[in-house]
Amino acid sequence: MNNWKLIPHSYQIADTGDYDGHYEITDGKITLYVKDDDNEEPLQKVVDALNNSGCKFEVDDSAKWELEAVKRENQRLWTLLQNHKITPDEYDF
Repeated sequence: MNNWKLIPHSYQIADTGDYDGHYEITDGKITLYVKDDDNEEPLQKVVDALNNSGCKFEVDDSAKWELEAVKRENQRLWTLLQNHKITPDEYDF
């Protein structure tokens, strides 16, 4: 069972007396922020749909894997430069 919640956040804008805010939709692991602060009813429908979907939600860690791939490629290129005795100073890298 999913446990998504809708959490309102509001704060006063300077000393004007006006308030602004946003909503947070979260399951404790994944958080979505919604800029608008006056759409609670439609957002609650989104939360209900997430909770009733039966889907398992995971954090997208693809950026981590892409970074690891770039690091491996950088290491491969650095080794290639060293094997051919090329220094960055020679070629103004």
